[in-house]
Amino acid sequence: MVKKSFSNCTLVIDRFYVQKLALDALQEIRIKHTWEAFDAENDAIE
Repeated sequence: MVKKSFSNCTLVIDRFYVQKLALDALQEIRIKHTWEAFDAENDAIE
């Protein structure tokens, strides 16, 4: 349906949204590693 309705369109990638997705993914990884480090430190203290 989309190809039929927009047959002459060009696919465009917005750099802002690609960059935002990459930074969000990186932030998730940072948070995960931070919590893992806190857990490891707490286990060492116990």
